[in-house]
Amino acid sequence: MTALALGLTVAAGPGAVAAPALPSRPVAAASAAAARALPHPLVIAHRGASGYRPEHTLAAYELAVRQGADVIEPDLVMTRDGVLVDRHEPEIGGTTDVADHAEFADRCTTKQVDGAPVTGWFVEDFTLAELKTLRAKERLPALRPGSARYDGR
Repeated sequence: MTALALGLTVAAGPGAVAAPALPSRPVAAASAAAARALPHPLVIAHRGASGYRPEHTLAAYELAVRQGADVIEPDLVMTRDGVLVDRHEPEIGGTTDVADHAEFADRCTTKQVDGAPVTGWFVEDFTLAELKTLRAKERLPALRPGSARYDGR
């Protein structure tokens, strides 16, 4: 499946699976209420099981569910064509093989992210179709070598 290999899952857009409705109260309050209702601590899988699979991939989300996560907490970034995709940050050079794609070399740029200059490739400069040509890779391979075995899947 290309979304898995890409390291991006589509949150909304044509032909996509709809994202769940947002809670009507703040997330922290909803999480606190959910935690009190559970007989065990609330387990939130931020970015999926990112210690075991490249973060924000279907493999990371599926493993988090199998490991018993109560909640999968994704982050969303919008593509150039207005599609929301699951990403922790907008820069994709460290989590995909975009640098290996000569056709995208001219899109490497420097932008301000959280008040600091960041050089790389940014989701907002790509269409969903272009992003689907990329493959996921582990952002921290030295710290998570088991996850790095899943690069490109």
